Amino acid sequence: MEALAAEVEQLISEMAEIANSSYGGRFIFAGSEVTEAPFINNGEYIGNSGPEAELNWEIAPQVTITVNENGETVFDQAIDVDSDGTPEKSIFSLLNELATALNSHDNAAVSGTLGQFDQAIDHILNIRATLGARSNRMEMATARLDDTQIGLTKTMSKLEDIDLAETVMNYKTQENVYRASLSTGAMVLQPSLIDYLR
Repeated sequence: MEALAAEVEQLISEMAEIANSSYGGRFIFAGSEVTEAPFINNGEYIGNSGPEAELNWEIAPQVTITVNENGETVFDQAIDVDSDGTPEKSIFSLLNELATALNSHDNAAVSGTLGQFDQAIDHILNIRATLGARSNRMEMATARLDDTQIGLTKTMSKLEDIDLAETVMNYKTQENVYRASLSTGAMVLQPSLIDYLR
């Protein structure tokens, strides 16, 4: 059991690393304060939460979508201990309780955490489903915008582009008219002997 406790402690450290994941220099679970690591001391959340933690992107005129979840929602509010509908225990607390129970060889306490782990798993799966739905919506919006751009490009092409064959034909016609005008002018204005005598 002590060996298992040591394994759980390593899992806590791994969970802390996951909670502090970053992409492109921005911490994923930090709310809107993406430049600071959101978790310290293996599970203490220091990022922001609530509406100010939301990153909202405008995907269409006057249509915004929240593209993130903060660490408090994901990791801290995971387990409803007293079944009142409000989750108050974090995944880190649950892992720490499991490690303590294993270290003290308390089988009853270890068994008591299993139901809470089921809650934590369901909680994470619900968040993944929500983020998946948002991702699908973003992909649909992107596809719609791509179709709109293609349509606009075709319309602009019809309005602005030239017909190359017609343009070359018009140019040649105008060139021939110009050359004929020059030839006619040259014939009309030929110098005579009187022009030289002046």
